[in-house]
Amino acid sequence: MTRPPIPKRLLSSMYMPPNVDVIAEQDGPVNQVDGLHWHDFHKLVCVTSGSGVHVLNGVRHEITPGITFLLAPSDFHAWLPKGDGCVLYNIDFLPRVLAPYLQSALYDAALRQAPLVVQDMADLEPIMQAMVTECGRLARPDAQLAMVCLLQYLLVEFIRRADVAESLGSKTASGMHEGVRWALTYMEQHYRDPLTLKDVAAEARLSPSYFSQLFHEFVGVTFQEHLQMLRSAFAGSLLRATDMSVTDICHASGFSDLSHFERAFKGRFGMSPSAWRRAVRQGEELALHGVGA
Repeated sequence: MTRPPIPKRLLSSMYMPPNVDVIAEQDGPVNQVDGLHWHDFHKLVCVTSGSGVHVLNGVRHEITPGITFLLAPSDFHAWLPKGDGCVLYNIDFLPRVLAPYLQSALYDAALRQAPLVVQDMADLEPIMQAMVTECGRLARPDAQLAMVCLLQYLLVEFIRRADVAESLGSKTASGMHEGVRWALTYMEQHYRDPLTLKDVAAEARLSPSYFSQLFHEFVGVTFQEHLQMLRSAFAGSLLRATDMSVTDICHASGFSDLSHFERAFKGRFGMSPSAWRRAVRQGEELALHGVGA
C-alpha cells in the first residue's frame, strides 16, 4: 500500500465556532475517498450504514454498520468507502468539558499503541441524533450543556464496550485541577510546537513552580515526560502511516534534536524509530499473508 508523505492537519477552529467545545453532525452518504489526515481535537466516529475501509495509523479496519472509532490528536486516518458510500456520525470535542474519569480515559488513549474501536454501537444512534438536534440549537444557552451530557454518556458506553474501563484504576478517584485540565487540553493541541513548562503554566494561569507540582500530582508524570510521550506517540503514528524520513518525523513531531528524539522514542517503544518502523511493517506483512494466524 502506498503511504502518503505528509498528512493534512485539521484544526478545531475549522469546525467549532468560538466558545463551543462539542459539535455533532450526521454525514453521508460519503462516497469519496478522504485522504490521510489528523485533527488537533478528539473525535468519535460511528458508521451507521455502508461499507469500506478505514485506515487508522496505517492499519486497515473493515467498515461495518455500528463500528465506532475514538480518535485522538495523535491518530492519522483515511476513509475509503465502497459502493454507495457510508453514513456516519462525526462528534468533535475538546476534553476540557468532560468529567475527570473520562479525561483520564482520553489521556490514556492519546498514549496508547493500539486504536480504540468498538464493533457495534448502533443501538446508541438515538443519542447521537439527539446531539445533532442540539447542535442546531447552539444559539440557546442550554444547548452546549445538553451536548456535553449526551457526549459523556456516549463515551462511558464506548469505554465499557472497548474493555478499557478496568485499566483506569484509581486515577479518577479525585477531580482534576482546573489549571491542569486546561494545560492537558492545550498540550494536545500544541505539542508539535516548541512548548515550555513556562508557556503552558502561563496558559493555565499558574506560576511555573506550582504548575509543575500540580501537574505531577494529577497526571502522574512530569510535564516534560508527558510532552515527550505525546510527541513520541505522534511520531509512531507517522512512522507507521507514512514514508517520511526519521529526520522529518523528528521535526514534525515537535522534537528539535534528532538524538533527543531517538532517546525519547526508544524510552517509550523500546527500540529506535527506524527499527520500530521495520518491525511494525514486517508484522503487517506477516499478518497480510496469514503467517502466524
